Amino acid sequence: MKKINVEHVNDLARLKEEDLEKYEVKLNDIMTEIDKILDVEINTKEIMISPIENINRYYDESEIELIDKKEVLEMANKTNGDFIVVSRVIND
Repeated sequence: MKKINVEHVNDLARLKEEDLEKYEVKLNDIMTEIDKILDVEINTKEIMISPIENINRYYDESEIELIDKKEVLEMANKTNGDFIVVSRVIND
């Protein structure tokens, strides 16, 4: 890492002058590792959020019996078009 960059980090971190050389070595090590990461060649454009493709399912979708929308609207006490009207539960 250039001396000027280390001095800038020193100004930001308010390090002691005697610690400057020690941190210069550590910062150089960090920058070397970052350079390694930046040099990695990626052959895919897909974003990988997790290396494991787990899908959390708490039920088997094949076992679910869906009720027809028309049936649900017929069972509702009050409707407005394709919507079920419910009582207000939160006061202003």
